[in-house]
Amino acid sequence: MFRVGSGSRIKETELRVLRDDDYYKCLCGTHVHVGTFFFAIISILHCTVWAVVGIGATIDGNDDNESIFILTILSTLAMVPSGILLAGNRLKKPSFYLPYIVCMLSVVLLMIIMCIASLVWMIGFLAFGYTQLPTFMDRKQGEVTKREKLLVPLYWLGLCFLTYVYFYVLQVVRKGKKWLKERYDD
Repeated sequence: MFRVGSGSRIKETELRVLRDDDYYKCLCGTHVHVGTFFFAIISILHCTVWAVVGIGATIDGNDDNESIFILTILSTLAMVPSGILLAGNRLKKPSFYLPYIVCMLSVVLLMIIMCIASLVWMIGFLAFGYTQLPTFMDRKQGEVTKREKLLVPLYWLGLCFLTYVYFYVLQVVRKGKKWLKERYDD
């Protein structure tokens, strides 16, 4: 903060040169503060839907394995950083953005690892027709249908696109934190 004379404060917007507003725009043209609010709401809704699906499947007795229970617990826990992000966005507290950024960074890193592993698997599957997945183990090596040759790369491209979307959300939230720090933090 800037001080002049006997300690009187000058508004930081008068002295500090803030970045141009175009730097803080999302791809859709909205400000990153609004984009962060939007992503926090979408993330909370997404986690809520998965928690309800998991709870509903558990109540119905479709819990053949523990994956539904794990899905319910993880989606409920994932709501916490999203709620903190929403609170930080509304209260204009940049430090509240950190849990969401850490969670999204871990998600992006896991998605990148999944993309690389899927690429290696896809190359082995398409080049040699070989996989260890139970659905393909009954086949002989080299029996890859035309449909599979088309769908496997499309699945991989979809996974790469989803990774990019998560990375983009991470960048918008990171810029939103930077904007709040420049604008409101002492």
